[in-house]
Amino acid sequence: PESRDQLAAIARTLRRSVEDLDERWHSSLRDVRRLRQRIFFSPILDVVTHVPTQSLLTEEAAISRLRALGFDDPRSALGHIQALTAGQSRAVEIQRQLMPAMLEWFADGPGPDFGLLSFRQLSEALGESSWYLRALRDEGYMAKRLATVAATSRYVVALLQRAPQSVSWLASPEELVTPPVDELVDAMRAAAARQDDVEGAIGSARAMRRGELTRVALADVLGEMPDAGRALSDIAAATVAAGLEIARRDVDAPEVGVVALGRWGGGEMSYASDIDCMFVVPDGTDGDGLTAATALVRRLSEILGRPGPDPALPIDTGLRPEGKDGPQVRTVGSYAAYYAQWAATWERQMLLRARFGGGARALVDAVFTDVEDFRYPAGGLTSDQVMEIRRLKSRMEKERVPRGLDRGRHLKLGPGGLTDIEWTVQLIQLQHAQEHAGLRVTSTMAALEESRRLGLIGEEDAEALSEGWRHASALRDAIMLVRGRPSDVLPSDVRELAAI
Repeated sequence: PESRDQLAAIARTLRRSVEDLDERWHSSLRDVRRLRQRIFFSPILDVVTHVPTQSLLTEEAAISRLRALGFDDPRSALGHIQALTAGQSRAVEIQRQLMPAMLEWFADGPGPDFGLLSFRQLSEALGESSWYLRALRDEGYMAKRLATVAATSRYVVALLQRAPQSVSWLASPEELVTPPVDELVDAMRAAAARQDDVEGAIGSARAMRRGELTRVALADVLGEMPDAGRALSDIAAATVAAGLEIARRDVDAPEVGVVALGRWGGGEMSYASDIDCMFVVPDGTDGDGLTAATALVRRLSEILGRPGPDPALPIDTGLRPEGKDGPQVRTVGSYAAYYAQWAATWERQMLLRARFGGGARALVDAVFTDVEDFRYPAGGLTSDQVMEIRRLKSRMEKERVPRGLDRGRHLKLGPGGLTDIEWTVQLIQLQHAQEHAGLRVTSTMAALEESRRLGLIGEEDAEALSEGWRHASALRDAIMLVRGRPSDVLPSDVRELAAI
C-alpha cells in the first residue's frame, strides 16, 4: 500500500514499525529480483560466454527463453549479448556483470530487440570512456534508464547515436531539465558566434539544437518532462535567434521581427513540428530593403531547414497575408492595412496564437498593437462568421483525413481530437477576449483554464477538454518517440499501439 495509514495497520498486525516493515519489503524485493535475474537471465549469458556451470542452457533453450521474454529475433539477440560480453577488457567485464539486469530491463520495455541492439551500438561508440564505464559500474540507476530509453524510443536512440556522450545526462534528473528560453537563446547565439566561418556556425547551432532535443526527449520517455510542447517551442525560438544572426553574415538587411504562429506561437510544438511564422520590417523600408529582408528570410529558411544529419527545422510562412501569393516580408503598416481591409475570418483565429518569435521585438509588438481589435473583435463574431469557421473546419477534415481511415484514430482531425478542442477554445476567445483580457493568451490550455474561471465553459466540460487535449498531444509525441517518424494516426498494429 502507498498510504502510510495502511502500512501502519499492516505493521501493527506484524508487531513491527512502519520503517522496519518498509525496509524488509524493499530487502525482499531486491532478493526476488536477484533470484529472477539468476534463474532467468544469467543462464542465457552463460551460453554465449561458455562458462561451465551446472545450469548451462543449450543454445536452442536460450533462444526459446529469449523468445518467451519478448525478443522477436532471439538468435540475433544472442549475437549482441556475445559481442558485449566476450573478451577481457574493462568494458566487457562491466557489461558482463550488468547484462542479466539489462536483459530484464530490455524485456520490460516495448522493443527489447531494438533496445539490446541500441545498447550495443552506443557501448561500441563510447568504447572505454572512463565516465561511461564508471556510470555503468557505479550507477545501476543510469544503466536502467538507458535500457528503458533504448527499448522504447527509436527517435531518442537516433539522436544519441549522433552524440553518444549525451548518455551521461541519464545519471541525474537535474541534467534533463531544459534551461529557460533566455538562457537557450544566449547559449545558441554564443555557440554560433564562436565559429568564424558560416558553415561552422550553422553546424554549431544545429548541433546544440539536437542536444536540447535529446534532453527533452530523454526526459519525456522517462516521464520527467512536464511540458514538452513549451520546451520544444523554446528550443525553436533559440534556433531562430541564432539562425538570424548567422544569416546576417551573408545578407545585409534591415531589422526583421519574427511573429510566431500556430503551435510555435501557442508554445505547443511537437517533435515533428515545423515553425509557422511571419516576418515584419520597419515602416519606410524601401524596395531594396524589402528585397534584402526577403533574401535574409530565405537564407534563414535554408540554414534551419536544410537536410542533414541533425534534425531540420522547416519554416512555413503559408499563414501570412495572401498566403503563398503574398510577399515574404511586410512593413508594420502593410500588416495593419491588410488586416483592416482584406483579411478573412479565419485570419482572426490564426492571430490568436501570434506572439513574439525572434528578431526585433519592437516591430512585432507594433504589429500586435495595430491588429488587436481585429483579433479580439468587439462584440465577438457574427453568426455568419461562426458558420464560416465551422464550414472551414468541415472542409479541412474532408480533405486531410485519408479516405477509408477510421476517423476515430486520427489524433488531430478525428472526433474529440486536437482540432476540435483547439477550435472550441479559440471560438470562446474570439467571442469574449475583447471583454476579458485574461483570454488574450496564445496557449490552448491557458485559454481553456481562463474560460473555466470566467464561467464561459462548465467545470466538467473544461476538465474533459483539458484531459482530451493533453492525452492526444502526448499520444502524438509518443508516436514520434517510439517509431522515430511522425504521424497523426494511431497505429493499427497491436504491438506498436501497446508501445505508444
